[in-house]
Amino acid sequence: MEVKGNIKKIRDLRDFTRLVLGFFLSLVVLSIYQQVRLIQAGVLDAFFSKSILLLVLNHLGFTALLALILVFAFRYFEIKKPGLGYRITVIAFCLFLLAEALLVEYYVRNYELLGTNIWGVIAKANMNLGTIGYGFLLMLFALGIFRLSYKISSSFYDLMGKMYPFTIVLLALFLSTLMADKKPIIENKAQHLVQSSINSLFEANEYKGKEEYPLAQQQWQHDNLASFFKLKEKSPNIVVIVIDGLGAEFTGTNGKYRGFTPFLDGLAQKSLYWENFVSNSLDMQGAITSITGSLPYGTDGFLMTEQPLDRNTMFSILKKDGYRTGFYYGGNTSLNKLDRFLEQEKVDVILDKSSFGDKYQLQDEDQAGNTLGFPDGELYRKWGSMYAAMEQPKLKLLVNLSSRKPFAIPDQHAYEEKVLLKIEEAQFDKATKKRFAKNKSALAALMYADASLARFFKMHEITKEHPNTIYLITSNANMLLPNQNGLDRFHVPFMIYSPLLKEAKAIETLASHNDIVPSILGIMQSQYETKLPKYMAWLGDGLLHENKKPIPLWGKSGSSLEMIYHNHLLADGDIYSIGADLKLTESDNDVLEDSIKREYKFFKSVNRYVTEYNKLVPQGTAIYKVSKQPFSKEELVWLNSVFNGNNFDNAFETAKKLAHSGNQKRALLLCDYILDQVPTHTDALILKGRIYAWGKNYTMAQSLLEQAIRKHPTYEDAYAALLDVYYWSDQNELVYQIYQTMQDNNIKSLELIEKVERSIQKTEEFDTQIKTKVTNLYFEEE
Repeated sequence: MEVKGNIKKIRDLRDFTRLVLGFFLSLVVLSIYQQVRLIQAGVLDAFFSKSILLLVLNHLGFTALLALILVFAFRYFEIKKPGLGYRITVIAFCLFLLAEALLVEYYVRNYELLGTNIWGVIAKANMNLGTIGYGFLLMLFALGIFRLSYKISSSFYDLMGKMYPFTIVLLALFLSTLMADKKPIIENKAQHLVQSSINSLFEANEYKGKEEYPLAQQQWQHDNLASFFKLKEKSPNIVVIVIDGLGAEFTGTNGKYRGFTPFLDGLAQKSLYWENFVSNSLDMQGAITSITGSLPYGTDGFLMTEQPLDRNTMFSILKKDGYRTGFYYGGNTSLNKLDRFLEQEKVDVILDKSSFGDKYQLQDEDQAGNTLGFPDGELYRKWGSMYAAMEQPKLKLLVNLSSRKPFAIPDQHAYEEKVLLKIEEAQFDKATKKRFAKNKSALAALMYADASLARFFKMHEITKEHPNTIYLITSNANMLLPNQNGLDRFHVPFMIYSPLLKEAKAIETLASHNDIVPSILGIMQSQYETKLPKYMAWLGDGLLHENKKPIPLWGKSGSSLEMIYHNHLLADGDIYSIGADLKLTESDNDVLEDSIKREYKFFKSVNRYVTEYNKLVPQGTAIYKVSKQPFSKEELVWLNSVFNGNNFDNAFETAKKLAHSGNQKRALLLCDYILDQVPTHTDALILKGRIYAWGKNYTMAQSLLEQAIRKHPTYEDAYAALLDVYYWSDQNELVYQIYQTMQDNNIKSLELIEKVERSIQKTEEFDTQIKTKVTNLYFEEE
């Protein structure tokens, strides 16, 4: 800063113009970074293209607009206090640069823009450490360019004063870009965030309809999906398989990149296959709630809604009808509160990462040292070890994770070699081959997922239930590789395979995950007289119906909402006609555009209203009521006084201290709160069981601890607590069954063996054979 004596000199427009120029050059550097990263990912074929020119033009216009706004603040504050306007302008430009750098890093990793949901994405930890880390480095780099440009421009100080009027021309260029077709690749990401925030602020999302429960319906006309099957007298088993990230272009009857999923390709030829099918949410958790319940997304996802929501899903309806329900996943169900959803649906079997044991190999760690969980092959192997034949029909949902980033699959090198061989053999053009070679790890993961699924089917085909099973196979998103248009990323495969099918058929009807529940329950109601609840709140119509209802499309982490209505797509305020293979063409029908936009606004208001105020179905009509308030206001005051945060392990430590200090009532209350928020918190469940045991309520203690073992059969603390309960309550004969469970899960703890032997020695009917087994195991451990 220049000074004369003790008097600070007022900065003039030449200093301001230098800042503007530095800001623009920094944006240009970020454009180059984006272009290089997209080329490395195989998204783009060449550096110099129309997209980078349009992006630079948008940066130029945005810079001019920002400069036009900031110049008034610069002049006003500079006159008030020399140097203040300058500092305010520097801070403003730096903040926009920091935002742009982080948003660019997110875009090159996820191929979508972040709007007003950015804080929700960060809060839910969906912006991974890689994005944040590289984004931070990119921020520093951008600020470095900003500072360097400002310094270099001092050589042209006199020229700067003559340049500022040209910002009016630049602003005109910016305004002209507003009329152009906006694409994420050519948008200034910070500008998109600001516009999204302004639109959200002034957008009226208040529901003004007359219906208290606008989605609830008592009657609905189910489609005729049952006519495709030779159904048996006994209700069919239903197996739903969701493959993470698999786009329709890689499989099915018309996939243009077929060949990487040979098993699924063959299965599609024997199935009902929907050629025009979309996922309603790119998030796996959003896809699960759509598939099982045809449920709205809410603000941050149905599972993340703080207000407990009464609903009726395929899980609860079929469970009430006598089905045994199960959910199988190699990852962590406590993420995004999936475990709470499954608990509320009273799913009989919940398998996740915590329930595998040391017989199974975790997926390799990523660069940050984290692992998603158990790969697909291990998931299906674990399912096989748990399989038990039974007379009651089953509903099973299996979710894979190997085809998700970072694609750390077993035998990765071998599968990548298969990918390269397939690329050479296939009739792809040169650009496609180059793109696929750069993304060989993603395609290798896809081939592994397909091979693992083939092994699962071999296992399932030899079971008694296979001949009477309906298999539904789909995906949450087309995210393995970058997509061509806004609808491509939602275009996923959906097929129904079954030995009960009369014939295979390709179906052209446009449908979505929301349509699955109405169709499947339509079969159950029409053919097996399954009693449905009085009210349903389904967003879908059915898999065979022509598109009558709006089809909402939620971006990753709820980053955007697009909507299909009457074969048209509303995206970013523009209307497109949907043609064959879900290709888009711009629509110029103004009347239709106004109608769809009105429907869009109404749907958004309904979506928000029903999830914020628990207005999906009328009170008392949900099979499993979840909207009860488990804690009184007084209890919540105390809970907030001892625990106010998201680290539930810390809350458990507090509960344990309370229990051991004699305040068991408060310890139970805190355990209940932990389990309400994180149902899979096994330590809290075990502590709760121990507290009841200390109070000699052995029945409750036994029930809780047996539940803990069912949920986490490899967790030794649960066995230790339950063995104590058997011993204290003089139920030592029950130890034989729990000992068998320990053997099944390869548990050989010396402490547990001593507890088993302690109980055996007290039994009146001494089982010599089991005694021998236990003694041998004891000496082996010793």
